[in-house]
Amino acid sequence: MARIFYMAYSRRPIGSLVVVLLICWSMLAIANAQFTLKANLTFYEELPIGSRVGNVIAASGLNEIAGNDLNRLEYKLQSGEFFSISETRGELSSSQVIDRDDLCAGQVQCSLGDEVLVYKLLSPDNSELFKIINVKVYILDRNDNPPRFPARSVTLEVAENNPLDEELTTSAAEDLDVGENGLHKDSYSFKDPTKTFVLKVHQNQDGSSSLGIVIKESLDREKRDAYQVEIIARDGGQTPKTGSVLVNITVTDRNDNQPQFTAPSYNVSVSEDLAVNVPIVRVQATDRDSGPNAEISYRISSQVSADIRRIFYMDEQTGELFTQAALDYETDSMYQLIVEAVDHGSPPMSNRAKVKLHVSDVNDNSPQININFIPPGKDLSELESVGKLMAYVEVTDRDQAENKRVSCSLDDGHFALEDLDGMYKLVLARRLDHEKSSSHRVTITCSDHGQPRLSNSTTFVVNVADENDERPTFEKISNNNNVNDPAATDDDDDDDDDDDDDDDDDDDEEEEEEEEEEDEEDINLYL
Repeated sequence: MARIFYMAYSRRPIGSLVVVLLICWSMLAIANAQFTLKANLTFYEELPIGSRVGNVIAASGLNEIAGNDLNRLEYKLQSGEFFSISETRGELSSSQVIDRDDLCAGQVQCSLGDEVLVYKLLSPDNSELFKIINVKVYILDRNDNPPRFPARSVTLEVAENNPLDEELTTSAAEDLDVGENGLHKDSYSFKDPTKTFVLKVHQNQDGSSSLGIVIKESLDREKRDAYQVEIIARDGGQTPKTGSVLVNITVTDRNDNQPQFTAPSYNVSVSEDLAVNVPIVRVQATDRDSGPNAEISYRISSQVSADIRRIFYMDEQTGELFTQAALDYETDSMYQLIVEAVDHGSPPMSNRAKVKLHVSDVNDNSPQININFIPPGKDLSELESVGKLMAYVEVTDRDQAENKRVSCSLDDGHFALEDLDGMYKLVLARRLDHEKSSSHRVTITCSDHGQPRLSNSTTFVVNVADENDERPTFEKISNNNNVNDPAATDDDDDDDDDDDDDDDDDDDEEEEEEEEEEDEEDINLYL
């Protein structure tokens, strides 16, 4: 995050001490001030474009901080992807219709963040950055999705010799809404006119539900070979929505065991430079059934977002999880996947487990250098004092830890960098001399502390302005020269030589006599 420092500047030596004191006071004030504020707002999904979200002034407490400056503040959004803001009133409104179910599928909490840059008007054409407000908008769910079963009807087969209280597993409904608007264990009801079956709801290892149809009466294929029951799912919204599935039960033989993962969850760490198509982890499940009912296939759940499924894929036979796209720690440092084990029975039974994938950082970003020169910038007088502040140098690195820590150096000893905890001051370290060098080509090189180290550099030119700081000197006079026409030179530029005539008028008489005597002695020596 860039920080801009505004400072007074003066070319008059008599005010240099005042300027230094003002600069020090300003830096202390900036360091001690609460520069960043926070504002938390809530907003319902599916509202039309232009709907009011809230006022960032009140939400952040800026009105208590700004005082009389409140009417001179302007507000701008850093991103503006989802929201817009009124420049003078700080009113945040939506700039697009937000679908929470698409944005945060399956997540209990959903939020969008942005930064509001607050500028204070100094004049009609000039402003300065006053505050930054980190805005977090929590997107509230509307009950806009009904529960949906994978199909409108399913067919189950059950062996006629199945014991009582045996369960037939079928797929539960899914609801894109969350929280109270979603599905819960008690969201299901069951209709069976024959009273042969009852519904049982199970909680899976990942917190989702699966359904079992429990046999409560003995089955006899010779008496009845098929049944039809209905499962109804009702969500928890204030105006509940429902979905249903017809289950056709055919009396035959059975598959009665869910696959069981060897662990309910898997935690894996990988480096962000992992090659594509390299196995990350292997999940494993077992099934107590035999034959096809015990054969298991693996897959990534359809509840996992499409973006994540574009990065990973699973070998359905081995249960190995692979990458099919490059990982980037700076983009996503952690992924959470739901994987499923599905047996080959009829109907198939399944179970779920979670895979948490932690991406570790590698040093793959070089430091970025940004130089903000302070007037007069890169044009300096050769009489400029040592310690003169020339610029602020901001260095950023998107990596983390040691890969993010940066050190910088200069290749010209006339200048120096002073560390300011996250940025540098560029100052004059040695007196400049226009007669020796009228310009300096300076290169700043910054390297991080990762392995291997990554570096970046930038070059700028400092122009040295000539000042009248050289006295005229006589050249050596040959015997052919007229003693009345002594030759003299001045290392300064022509304009400075002309200025000497004016300066001589200000010398006192005693200095003029001493110079005339010295000149006569020099002439006599050459004669």
